[in-house]
Amino acid sequence: PTLVGGRAMEPVFFVALEADSASQHAALDAALSCLTLEDPSLHVRASRETGQLLLAGMGELHLEVAASRLRRDFDVPVRVGRMRVAYRETACVAEPLEHSLFTERALAGKA
Repeated sequence: PTLVGGRAMEPVFFVALEADSASQHAALDAALSCLTLEDPSLHVRASRETGQLLLAGMGELHLEVAASRLRRDFDVPVRVGRMRVAYRETACVAEPLEHSLFTERALAGKA
């Protein structure tokens, strides 16, 4: 049974996962599928830049427990990369910023 409730926050901690052998990739995919169903705050995606499989979670302990469960509960030997943190920056303006946008369009040949 799944509880209906609020959305989980976007995770900012990432680790790369690799199966110990090529024959274990299907088992790893199935195990990750089960983990993400049980814990919606875990996210799995493939990195476009590196081609690595990334597991994202809410913290270091959260990801360590997930990796431990992959090994213990799902019997999938997995290598875990170094922890990465996604930093998000926003631009801050000390003073209010005013701007205007003027456009000129021609409608049916008239300016």
